Amino acid sequence: MVLVVGTGFGDDTLFVSYHWSGGHSPYKNIQVTILKNGATEVTGQKQRLPPINYQAQLDHEELAALSALVQSTEFFVLPEKDIRIARGSGQTELIIDMEGHRRSLLYSYRPLLNPVRDFIWKLITQATAIQAITSDGDIYSASGAVKPTHACMKALQPMALKAPLFEYLRTQENRQKAQWAFEALAYLTTPEQLAGFVSSELANAKRKDIILQVIGMSTGNIPNPHVKSLCPVYLTFIRNNYHRRKELSQIEKEVLSGFIYILGKERYTEAIPLFTAWFKEHSQPHISTDFNPLSKMGLAGLNALQPFLDSKSETHRVKAIELVTIASRTGPHCGFANPVSDSEYKRMIPVFSTSIIPKLSELSIGDTSSRVRKEAKQASVEIEKWIKEKENSTSESNRRGER
Repeated sequence: MVLVVGTGFGDDTLFVSYHWSGGHSPYKNIQVTILKNGATEVTGQKQRLPPINYQAQLDHEELAALSALVQSTEFFVLPEKDIRIARGSGQTELIIDMEGHRRSLLYSYRPLLNPVRDFIWKLITQATAIQAITSDGDIYSASGAVKPTHACMKALQPMALKAPLFEYLRTQENRQKAQWAFEALAYLTTPEQLAGFVSSELANAKRKDIILQVIGMSTGNIPNPHVKSLCPVYLTFIRNNYHRRKELSQIEKEVLSGFIYILGKERYTEAIPLFTAWFKEHSQPHISTDFNPLSKMGLAGLNALQPFLDSKSETHRVKAIELVTIASRTGPHCGFANPVSDSEYKRMIPVFSTSIIPKLSELSIGDTSSRVRKEAKQASVEIEKWIKEKENSTSESNRRGER
């Protein structure tokens, strides 16, 4: 048995050579060459795409990781006899040179070598992804090389895709392709970098529409801190365009509605002053869903809604009753999507109990509007029900904890 403790990292001689061909695969053949100084080349041919020709540089830690994988497989003492399986597996030639020991194996199937194979195929995945990005190819699969929610194999060096994705997004006209690229980029940037990129692209009139669509459609597929970082962008667009809605393009109108929804979903409390200002100035008989975010923002939203229960406008009173009722349903015990935290709901309960329910009881008896009286009575019953259920669930949890 040969125990290898290093690879002599630094020189430009061969460390690993991997060649595969002949199997049922998207690839006709593939060749990966890794030198001991980390210089790496990936070449090959896919079935229906241009040849692959990609260079990368592995750092000391990546070379050490590959060395450890080789040692774990006991490559230098594996038997020569191949383990064959059904036709279609192709043929692999693997050459490894470590500390003066050099060996070549030609095989179809060697499960013990899978750790080394997987490391190498991450480099192949990286090469294929970058080729797809730079040639406007299969961007969906390329995005999978970095997105953790995607089932495909990941790139060995995901950050190598960052610059190509930036360039791709600056020119891509297809909204779906741009969205896939944007979602991948979110996993390669800090929230601040992503928000900065979006802001700079929105300043370009030619790119504005497609970037607006992309950021509006991607919130469910990027990390939450990155969504939060975009909330100031959403808020600025809403503030600048809400009162000129009739002048907006259809795309801008759809984006505006989407951004309003996102701010509520993300509980971006910095938007509350804007929403309450709209609420105050709105005098139409029916109030649109544009104000619904106020019901989703926990205690801050609840406090902002309370004054409207005393509004001189019947419409405002009715809508405020509807929104505080929705707010009462946002606790984790209520079973609705996207609840507030348990601690936040506990902070809301005293406001419901000492201020809102008494006010609703007052409105249900003495308001001049029959509609307000009806809505207030129904709302009071429902809110009391949710509070009671919360108290019961808390008591049950406490009893379980005492057992």
